[in-house]
Amino acid sequence: MTQPDPATIFAMAMFIKSRCDGAIKKDYVGYNAPEAAWFPKILGKWNAEDAPLSMVSEMHYRLRKYRKQLSERFDDETLYSIFGDT
Repeated sequence: MTQPDPATIFAMAMFIKSRCDGAIKKDYVGYNAPEAAWFPKILGKWNAEDAPLSMVSEMHYRLRKYRKQLSERFDDETLYSIFGDT
């Protein structure tokens, strides 16, 4: 699989962040507890244009577990282009 588009990865991360309560409740919305701190820190430090490729790859890897939530905002074609069949 080719490297995912950084703009799409950042848009996905921002979408999940917009729904996150900081993992206060186990509501299956937003990030889990470890990532509730990690993603905002990353999103505050970089944007899609200047993030190192290694960081975009790490975000891509971590976002895989949020595919169901992402399907509420992103169409199947976009999700497939980013995550494949996983």
